[in-house]
Amino acid sequence: MFDTVGHTGCACLPMMLVAALEEAKPGDRILVANYSDGADAFSLKITDEIEKIRNRRGIKGYLKSKSAFPNYGKYIIFRDLMEFEAERRADFSALSHYMRERNQFLRFHGGRCKSCGTLQHPIQRVCAVCQTKDNYEEVRLAETTGTIFSFAMDERAMVKDLPNVFVIVDLEGGGRYAGVLTDRIPSEVKVGMKVEMTLRNQHDGAGFHNYSWKARPVRA
Repeated sequence: MFDTVGHTGCACLPMMLVAALEEAKPGDRILVANYSDGADAFSLKITDEIEKIRNRRGIKGYLKSKSAFPNYGKYIIFRDLMEFEAERRADFSALSHYMRERNQFLRFHGGRCKSCGTLQHPIQRVCAVCQTKDNYEEVRLAETTGTIFSFAMDERAMVKDLPNVFVIVDLEGGGRYAGVLTDRIPSEVKVGMKVEMTLRNQHDGAGFHNYSWKARPVRA
């Protein structure tokens, strides 16, 4: 996968395993081995359960739907190959906050009111519709798709990939997501565009990477 993806570090081994599983048949054996600071090796036997997860996007699907950088300048920016003026925005990162809200940041949970069924993200203690307090259940939204209700483009945002596209998304099954649209071609963004959710690095600060969820156009 070095020719098609490049060196992905820790992700390299599981990515190659997924690619192998896409071709595997019941009864096959796969030897998985890696080395760096030590070494690991696993012998896997493929069972009939493999047939239950066919026709997923997988590595092949992602490679087929990839898009190239429009120019070398973008590549330099994303690879941090050039020094730029330091950002002047405040650092709001905090491990305590990240841990406390990990279900929203990492698992992308919303809250469904048990009284009226209203779905909200981020999770709110008070329902915006019936005003019931602390009467909700958490709902996983990571696999949810949606459509763009509204969007705005900021050409002066302090981000690597201008313009910064902020979207309001109507989620299937109810609720809305407000955040950033990634993996997009600005000229193709429009109201009604189908999007899906993806876990991405929001920014770095306080000595750690801050991950959260962004929307992106559904990949064919």
